[in-house]
Amino acid sequence: MFIDLNFRECKLTFRKIEPGYFNMGSVKGLPIEIPVKRISISKPFFVLITPVTQELWVSIMNYNPSTFRGSESLPVEGVSWDQANEFCMKFSQLIGKEIRLLTEAEWEYVCRAGTRTEYFFGEEWHLLRDYAWFDYNSMDRTHPVATRLPNSWGLYDIVGNVWEWCSDIWCGDYGNAPCESLAKEGLADKSRRVLRGGAWDMDYYRCRSAYRSCEGREIATSKIGLRIALDCVY
Repeated sequence: MFIDLNFRECKLTFRKIEPGYFNMGSVKGLPIEIPVKRISISKPFFVLITPVTQELWVSIMNYNPSTFRGSESLPVEGVSWDQANEFCMKFSQLIGKEIRLLTEAEWEYVCRAGTRTEYFFGEEWHLLRDYAWFDYNSMDRTHPVATRLPNSWGLYDIVGNVWEWCSDIWCGDYGNAPCESLAKEGLADKSRRVLRGGAWDMDYYRCRSAYRSCEGREIATSKIGLRIALDCVY
């Protein structure tokens, strides 16, 4: 199920995500991706089918932090976690519905789209060029969203193009992780937040479904953007 939200001049499409279970992490990856855990996503939510674009960001924040320009359809980048959170709060106030970042577990759940392979399209990394902008094909810059193929749940640029901030504080592995979010007091370094999805300058390995990274919440670079979620209200 998809819903459209018209905001000013922006037409936003959200995909409804149903509750379910999945295996989070990978035994083929890095130590920070284990132990693989069976995770429950207990509540439905909507997720924007693309990263937040420069057009949408400017319509709410009235400035453009991005390094790469030339099209309103480019993903916004140069966004810190604190700025991303401010964007969500302002957007929520404007539409009267809660807009937020995805948790890390939600992010991997929607990226995998029901798959257990290293990539949401299978195991063969060379197919990534059909689904993502990464170091192989990006020409060292971002590209307009939704110009590669989506995953099977209809989400574009879920890997590549820009990293996506998640709401969670960083936790070095999944050993003590709670089911749906690592963003709990006392579990991790509260100065750092989770990044997912890889970016335009990343290799294929960093665009795997389970690959994870982090940055200081104040860091903003041309590699980092965001994707938003909308809690179910329909």
